[in-house]
Amino acid sequence: MAAPPNKTLQSLSGKWQLNKSCSDDFAQVLALQGVNALIRKTANAASIHLKISQPDDQHIKMAQSITSGKIPGTTEEYTLDYEWRINEDSFFGKIAGRSRWVSIEEGRKTGVVRGEGEWLESEDGAKLIHAEGKKEGEWEASHLWGFEMVDGERRHTRRVRVSNSKEEELRVRMVYDFMGE
Repeated sequence: MAAPPNKTLQSLSGKWQLNKSCSDDFAQVLALQGVNALIRKTANAASIHLKISQPDDQHIKMAQSITSGKIPGTTEEYTLDYEWRINEDSFFGKIAGRSRWVSIEEGRKTGVVRGEGEWLESEDGAKLIHAEGKKEGEWEASHLWGFEMVDGERRHTRRVRVSNSKEEELRVRMVYDFMGE
């Protein structure tokens, strides 16, 4: 389902589901991050849901759940001040992350995307969320969150660039359907 016009990066609160038919194969990213084949296969077959709460424009809490009893869900908290914070993730263990607001032009300079796609500007400003995460000595990821036109509909998307200690790198797009409040 397309994102309604009132859903912007400043008002992401609600339920979202990964649209696998519009998204790139995220199992490749999990492989690059060292996740075993059985978990990748299960994650690829399962539905991925996000429940996002955003009390203000500087804080986002995201609970991710997977429709499989074998894969733990995760909760991520983002403070958009670009300060590194350590989080104990139920899936990856100890990871460091930071996030911030960036202009669309600044987002293009992060190296997450290579010219593909076109971010939509919103009424409340032409901004993206840039989030970075890393598991020391194993992998690093950089995300850009925004809205794009996908199959003729306005969708919440996340562009992800991930690299590992073997100097392997991938870029993928994740597309989300808005499921309601």
